[in-house]
Amino acid sequence: MRDLYEEENWLRNPSESICYHQESENGEKSPRDLLLLSLVVSAPLDRAARDSIRRGWSRPARRRKDLALAFLVGAPDPANATSEETLTALLEESEETGDLLLSGMVDSYRNMTLKTLAGMQWARE
Repeated sequence: MRDLYEEENWLRNPSESICYHQESENGEKSPRDLLLLSLVVSAPLDRAARDSIRRGWSRPARRRKDLALAFLVGAPDPANATSEETLTALLEESEETGDLLLSGMVDSYRNMTLKTLAGMQWARE
């Protein structure tokens, strides 16, 4: 099986914000010792659902250093007329929240298994 985690397969990789935390004294980043990483499969146009999760059950994870959350999102279908706007919105959301793992593969029901496996490979790395 090919390695789905290869750098060129990702449009946005939030490993800096999810897997590391900022040290307050010297500003250097150090790895987080995670107890639990929740990977949530999400569609490109589901911003409202992601925001609801951020405000709801994932709120404690955002306060604890040993819990983390990442949303697995595939790229918008280029055949869709609004794919450029959707991709721009996803990149802005990723910059704002730091919790999107944006895959380069087209987000579709057929690719859901690949997206999930890619997220698991990312988590392992």
